[in-house]
Amino acid sequence: MSWQTLCFISAVGLGAACAFTSVGLLPRLKSAQQCILNTFMSSSYLDNINKGGTPGGAEIVRLGTDQDPRYSAVVVHRGTVYLTGQVSFAAEDARGQAIDIFNKIDKMLAQAGTDKSRLLTAMIWVKDMKTDFVPMNEEWNAWIDPDNKPTRACVESPLARESLRVEVQVTAAVGEDFNAPRAKL
Repeated sequence: MSWQTLCFISAVGLGAACAFTSVGLLPRLKSAQQCILNTFMSSSYLDNINKGGTPGGAEIVRLGTDQDPRYSAVVVHRGTVYLTGQVSFAAEDARGQAIDIFNKIDKMLAQAGTDKSRLLTAMIWVKDMKTDFVPMNEEWNAWIDPDNKPTRACVESPLARESLRVEVQVTAAVGEDFNAPRAKL
């Protein structure tokens, strides 16, 4: 079983992963019990445990922890980088805020050793779908790597401050050789 499958299983839970075997999303196994047994007996899982590691292995790296006492700006774990929601106070309109936000995301991804071509998913909040969605979406289309589009959701929501029009949170993959800088973001 590959490490990707193991990560998937730990993300959705063993029961759900075993249920997926019946619809062909994971390699077919004889039973749910065999699925669970194979998960825990896989060589990569056991090798890591025998070395004193945890399932999945890698340490959790937190960057930008001094920006706010409530959260880390970036967290990297098991080959995935998670960015906190990004907002902009540099502009008053959705277009200007989106441009600034995407520039911030580019810088944060670079500091984590990756880039927008490795985005996995994005969550976007806009204050008003009628006035903010189109300009934000135009800037998204100009910014995103057209050959490597992530999954995305965009919803209308009140934001933390009255002046905010857009907030964007992304998750991206980092390389196997990730060695996080312990620098401030």
